[in-house]
Amino acid sequence: MASRSLTSVARTERFSFSAPDGSTIPEVLGITGPAPEGRQVHKEVMDLSKGQMIFGMGDPANGIYVVNSGPIKIYRLWEDGREITLAIVGAGDIFGEEALVSRNGFTTFAETLEQCSIVFIRRDDVLLQIAQRPTLATALMQLTGERLMAAQQQVENLAFRRVTSRVADLLLRLAQLESRADEGEIAIHPGLTHQQMASLVGTTRETFTSTLSKLAQMNIVRSKRRTLYILDLPALEEFC
Repeated sequence: MASRSLTSVARTERFSFSAPDGSTIPEVLGITGPAPEGRQVHKEVMDLSKGQMIFGMGDPANGIYVVNSGPIKIYRLWEDGREITLAIVGAGDIFGEEALVSRNGFTTFAETLEQCSIVFIRRDDVLLQIAQRPTLATALMQLTGERLMAAQQQVENLAFRRVTSRVADLLLRLAQLESRADEGEIAIHPGLTHQQMASLVGTTRETFTSTLSKLAQMNIVRSKRRTLYILDLPALEEFC
């Protein structure tokens, strides 16, 4: 399998967002393909630059977002200011779906990692489509439930697993998207900075880099430029 880009990395954390009839949620909402029958859905297209905040915790949750292009990170902040990344969403994905179940404002932050194009759809338009097409409700409920379960698992990992274990688990999940290099090595091209990967496992950049260095000293991994190589897969799995 060919190497994947930054947007694809997040798919180790995420799910298939499609209705039971096989159509994707963006198709049902008219983001791709023709508009839903009988109604023109209001869509606001936004072209955003790198590092731009889309919404913050407490901001009004008036609708959902669909990604046309570019990676976007969804994260929270601990009381001490540390950032924990919950997901990185990419083209064709939906975020901000909590707007459909709560009017109390967003509980997360959303920020672009690169130049992005997104589509905003008002809550009322989505709810009307849900009423007209129950399969959309089923798909959105599945999406919300799976994301909640993933967030709970992440909290458990942060609470009960050591940093080395969390880093090893991240590398193994990234490796599932990559092809093997020569002599059995697994080459990983995450497209993420050390800071971004540290945020995915709930630690600091310095601790993440130090952990990689320790694994390298044990001849389990090595890094070269923007590529990470897993040299000893069984040894790495023992840390999980």
